[in-house]
Amino acid sequence: IKRASLRMGKETRIKLAGELLNFSANPDFKLNLQEAAFNINEMMALAGDRIKPARAEGVLRITDLVASGQLPNFRPETIDFAGNIALEGFSAGYPPALASVDGVGVNLSLQKIKLVNLIPKEVVAQATVAMNKARFGDVSVNDYRQSAQITDAGPSLAKLTFSAVAENLAFRHPKLGKLGTGIKVGGTAAGNLSAGDLDIF
Repeated sequence: IKRASLRMGKETRIKLAGELLNFSANPDFKLNLQEAAFNINEMMALAGDRIKPARAEGVLRITDLVASGQLPNFRPETIDFAGNIALEGFSAGYPPALASVDGVGVNLSLQKIKLVNLIPKEVVAQATVAMNKARFGDVSVNDYRQSAQITDAGPSLAKLTFSAVAENLAFRHPKLGKLGTGIKVGGTAAGNLSAGDLDIF
């Protein structure tokens, strides 16, 4: 078992461990990304003036991401992985385009992913998105919330459940002024995700 860690800046770090068995025959592997945290503000600082006047801040965090499987003849056969990915406290903006997002949080829970010859055979995952406010030109959104759950087993069986709420979606009309409304949508889709064949109900 080998372990490695990397730190860059104050909040950017990676911790992982790996194991490889039967290296000379049909290797089995297990990779555990215990934690990876990427401070977006620190990443932006590395780019210097090349990306100004764009701004962004927040933390991309990956925890307990475990991948394991077999590599017969050093080719991927069956791979299972699971883990958590989160975007915390994200804000970004580009003033020349009057575009900005603030207070964004994203959580993606990969409960079970199975690949066979790099083709998804089973997927169980949940995702949530929250955003305090966003602006794109004359359009603004406040208090946006979204959730989704996907279950996929076999080559053509899939189920996606989703919901989205925006407390206020507003548009500033040059003559009518500010127009706004709340939006709430939700539903379930089923079908073949890889072929894009979905029935929404």
